[in-house]
Amino acid sequence: MNKILVLILLISISEKIYSQNDVHNFLPLKVGNTWIYTGGSGAIRLKINGTSIANNHLYYTFEQSGTLASCAQGPCTPFLINAIYAIRIDSITGNLLILTSGSTCPWLSGEVLVDSLRMKTGDMVSNSCFFASCYDTNSMSIFGISRRTKQLGQPVMTYFTQKRYVYGIGIYSALKGCFHSSCGYSLNGCVIDGTVYGDTGFIVGINQINAEIPENFSLSQNYPNPFNPVTHFKFQIAESGLVKLTVCDALGKEVEVLLNRELNPGTYEVDWDASAYPSGVYYYKIQVETSRRDVFTESKKMVLIK
Repeated sequence: MNKILVLILLISISEKIYSQNDVHNFLPLKVGNTWIYTGGSGAIRLKINGTSIANNHLYYTFEQSGTLASCAQGPCTPFLINAIYAIRIDSITGNLLILTSGSTCPWLSGEVLVDSLRMKTGDMVSNSCFFASCYDTNSMSIFGISRRTKQLGQPVMTYFTQKRYVYGIGIYSALKGCFHSSCGYSLNGCVIDGTVYGDTGFIVGINQINAEIPENFSLSQNYPNPFNPVTHFKFQIAESGLVKLTVCDALGKEVEVLLNRELNPGTYEVDWDASAYPSGVYYYKIQVETSRRDVFTESKKMVLIK
């Protein structure tokens, strides 16, 4: 009987801890976490590059690359606001807040409320500074794994927003619009806590430097090498195919997918920003699969020194 009571107590404690921390996993905030989005005319890469302290709170700051999607309301980020700000998730309320010079809420100072991640299906919040509903909390297959999701937005006839948060991933899709137009993003891939999901090749970072058809497939040595923190990879594609370019650490663990897409014959160059990674030996590898199922692979060594 005592064993049963202890087991029940442990389950109760673990469920309480889990529920308290659970909401934060819908937007994993950690330095180095990276998200790649495309949508309409926009293609953007967001990487958490540091933290800052303000108003006695810890905020996470972002490095942004690429072109923002734009519609009638102007350009927007995957958070469906016009710029990338430092953000935090309140440990008590689960509110997602951005750091700004002003505020839309009388009970907030220097912050704007973006979403309430504790909302459940059917919940609606409507007050002087925030209006949103939770459409659903369905599970979906995301990057081959069934994950819990949460879709939040503003269900207004003349103006609407929708963001789907995925447990362990972050914002998976975002859409805003009105009668005249709409714009938004979908997640291509991400790096969360060092694990790569989907395609993290950033389209803006791929440069075709020669369209002539090479005689052979090849992968050149990166330059500069050693490097800090950016280096460049040059390769030649002799036949159209699926090209995957990855980076692995010294133990062979894949740490980033730089490219995973169809390419036409030519000579290309891709950049890698390793500012979120520690000094050490890394390997980069190219794999090309053509329509004939022929596969070309090659890998080379490089050194990051900070």
